[in-house]
Amino acid sequence: MRKKLALLLAAGIMCCVGTIPVASVADEMAVAGKSSVSELIDDLDSSAHGGVFYDGNGVLHIFAKDREALLKSRRLQNVVRNREMEIVIEEAEYSLDELESAQKRLLEHQNELAIVAVGLYEPENALSVYTSDTSDENKAAIASVAGMKNIRYKESSGFAASPAI
Repeated sequence: MRKKLALLLAAGIMCCVGTIPVASVADEMAVAGKSSVSELIDDLDSSAHGGVFYDGNGVLHIFAKDREALLKSRRLQNVVRNREMEIVIEEAEYSLDELESAQKRLLEHQNELAIVAVGLYEPENALSVYTSDTSDENKAAIASVAGMKNIRYKESSGFAASPAI
């Protein structure tokens, strides 16, 4: 479930930068009778991959933190062997587990770092941090808490966080 929510958030972010939302392509593939992309993604080891996304040409990209472990996925092996879709496997600096852990750490320090939201930005194996303080000092503090350098900073003006329920 956590992977699906992260995937939906990433797809929402990606649709704003010209990539194809994974959910719509997954639906098209399911209708075509091919392996479901969501099932393929669910089968991937989140400590071995650093995210997935479709580029503007409909090519599925999978970031591999541990290529050998990633290729142990039977669904991925079948899709590649049967050439059901074009897949590019790229090297990743961070696994999905590492990105999600960094996201969680940042959200734990959300108020002190002036963070409005933190999302996964899978096309760059990175986090997107929406903050009202984009000073160099705050960016350094955010990077320190996250424990990673792949962070895209976004000004949060006009971006309102929903109230806690």
